[in-house]
Amino acid sequence: MNTLQCKREAALTREEALADIQAEADSRGIPLQSVGVSGVKLPLTIVDIDQNCTRTIIEASAGVSVRAAERGAHMSRLVDELQGLNGSLSLNQLGLVHRRLLQRSCADAAELAVSFTWFVSKAAPVSAIRSLLDVQAHYSVAGGSGAPLVLKQRLQVPVTTLCPCSKAISRHGAHNQRTLVTVSLEVSRWLPIGELTRTIEAQSSCEVFGTLKRIDEKYVTEKAYENPRFVEDVARDLARCLESDQRIVSSRIEVESLESIHNHQAFAVFEHPFQDRDGNRRLADAGYFHTAAIQD
Repeated sequence: MNTLQCKREAALTREEALADIQAEADSRGIPLQSVGVSGVKLPLTIVDIDQNCTRTIIEASAGVSVRAAERGAHMSRLVDELQGLNGSLSLNQLGLVHRRLLQRSCADAAELAVSFTWFVSKAAPVSAIRSLLDVQAHYSVAGGSGAPLVLKQRLQVPVTTLCPCSKAISRHGAHNQRTLVTVSLEVSRWLPIGELTRTIEAQSSCEVFGTLKRIDEKYVTEKAYENPRFVEDVARDLARCLESDQRIVSSRIEVESLESIHNHQAFAVFEHPFQDRDGNRRLADAGYFHTAAIQD
């Protein structure tokens, strides 16, 4: 046994001799739904379900339930699981990480959430020069060992909207602005970030790009002018697009226009559970929760 191994064994022996306060019994009879850690930042390569990937920094949280007779959770074990991602995380593995949290904590339920900036590579509309667009993504997995997992994903994408009223009443031009579209979904399986980004962009006056040459700027300006949109238009058309997607259980759509001629913002919100063909609330695909969502 080398020196390093001897030091590790000695440290473990000392730890075993220390009191485990979290494992003490609690007499108050109050269970806690979630106890854990948040704000854990890690540099990772995120791999989407379509195998596209990006290098980014995630902010993660992990929590487990605590029974009424237990005093607390061993939070270092939760951090260990997050630190053990080893520089890479496939979104299809989130269910597997969730299962490890459950098993290691011996808890009845657990929740795992990750937030990160995702970079979409886009070509300018005329010059085809490529640049990166940053969008904000959030994923969460929650549930117990004996129940289907609840999968949620949220994506915020910047777009351009041009005011239909301004265009209608003005002799020259119309005011336009950057608009933030945030889509929060409960899903039966993840939607690829690139696919959802394109769906959101298609409902706007025009896309937003990282780099534009003059010929591209002319194109996006004219495209927005020819396609005026209120925040209400974006929310309703996006809701109609998403409703037909059988992967989506429910959605919340928030459209916020960062007004260029007002000192306030404009917003529209749509929120509704989707229904199946018989008019019942659409249910998640239970088979996916226990198979694809937890694949290595």
